[in-house]
Amino acid sequence: MEMEMEMSDENLKSEEEKCKYWLLKTEPAEWSWDDQAANGGVSNWDGVKNKQAQKYMRSMKLGDLCFFYHSGAKSRTFGIVH
Repeated sequence: MEMEMEMSDENLKSEEEKCKYWLLKTEPAEWSWDDQAANGGVSNWDGVKNKQAQKYMRSMKLGDLCFFYHSGAKSRTFGIVH
């Protein structure tokens, strides 16, 4: 029995080059989806105090996908950013 494996560009990338997925949790009163969507969706997140979160944010690369999540009474994912 012969098996074929489809080789795509994604299969050939190293672990460091592959797209990663992140969850960006915000308080809507501090930073809302509307705030994120303003200015073409480009934002500088400079109010992050948690050291582990800062480390993860520094490791994010262009092309990674981030789920934009609001915490609080109406918790839900509002969109996807990259």
